[in-house]
Order: sequence, then structure tokens, then C-alpha cells
Amino acid sequence: MIAEEAAEKPPLEVDLTEEDVETHCDKIFGKEAPIKFKCRPGNKIEETLQKLINKLNIRVPIVHVRAGIYLVGSSKVNLE
Repeated sequence: MIAEEAAEKPPLEVDLTEEDVETHCDKIFGKEAPIKFKCRPGNKIEETLQKLINKLNIRVPIVHVRAGIYLVGSSKVNLE
């Protein structure tokens, strides 16, 4: 019954600035990801991903699951 009630309610509308989001992420993740990305040597996709993580200061956990599949935060992503 609770799921049905939640489905009927409109989503919350929140006006957040980029700075608000950054501040919120700082509070949740601190200055680094809670799970550090482990780049496998010789894997070009992961080497590029590691460079982006460092350059953009990405603090969302990124974990290799299997061939071409990664968890980025709580989302499954195919990077083939």
C-alpha cells in the first residue's frame, strides 16, 4: 500500500544550485570517494577513466563488475 501511495505523489521539486550540490557531496563523500577506483594496468578504458576521475575530482564510487560493466554510484553502466 505504501508503494502505491508513493507512486501517486508527484516528485519533490528542489531548486539546487551547482554549489548546493557540491556542498552536499562534500558532506556525504568528504574529499575522496568512499571506494577508490582501481585501474587495471593495460586496460585503456580504465586508464582513461582514472584520468577523468583525477582531473574532475570525481568522488562517486566506481567499481568494475565484469567485462565492460561498472557500478557508478548506484547505477550500472556499460563502458564498452
